[in-house]
Amino acid sequence: MLVELAEHLEVPLPQSMTAGDFDDLGKNIVAKAIVTLRKTDKEFNGTSANEMASHVLKKLFDDLQNRFEEQDRESQEKIVEAIRKGIGELPEDQKKRLQDELNVDGLTNEAVRKAIVTGSLGAAFAVVVEVAGFSAYMVAMQVLATVTGLIGITLPFAAYTTLTSMMAFLANPLIIGPAFLVFGYWLTSRGNRKIRDGLTPVLVTQALANSAMGERNDEQVRDFLLVYNRSRLSASAGNS
Repeated sequence: MLVELAEHLEVPLPQSMTAGDFDDLGKNIVAKAIVTLRKTDKEFNGTSANEMASHVLKKLFDDLQNRFEEQDRESQEKIVEAIRKGIGELPEDQKKRLQDELNVDGLTNEAVRKAIVTGSLGAAFAVVVEVAGFSAYMVAMQVLATVTGLIGITLPFAAYTTLTSMMAFLANPLIIGPAFLVFGYWLTSRGNRKIRDGLTPVLVTQALANSAMGERNDEQVRDFLLVYNRSRLSASAGNS
């Protein structure tokens, strides 16, 4: 996945990689993903990973708003309840910030419904993410993943917010490309390049979130470097 992202974003890959190179590569990929988002979305002018995460999240909630309005009353109630329960997983200070941004006294079902319909829920979550970081982002993504099962999306949102699915997408985006049509914002063209450009910020943000929420595993990094360097050496020997 790291190599695919680097190649797509035109980040140079070293012939052999050290732990320092590994860290630099990750930083360069994040920086390029932010630049890509600025190019593909004129509404985004951020420069940080947190700003990218909050923007990605707002746009995904915007798409949820459109889908929500298509549902019958029973389905809408299920969605509202699922989101309210998900919000309950936030720490108290983050819930309070979300409540303040929504200008409500409590995060009741009615308050959540109104926030979805007016489109303010995504904007409020975006502010919380900018302040609180990736812990709030992960809760919001889990909420979205739960909701997709309630609104009839063929490919559950969770399926392409995982690192495993990123590899499949980057290897051949047209295989699962049609599944992303439910999130029309991200697709302005069926061409491979634009599909990748549109979704790369989402994938990089998710990778960042997963990384931020867990401790770095140096053993896994060493294993990666070993495999990477062996493969590069083998490729170099084959070319010669």
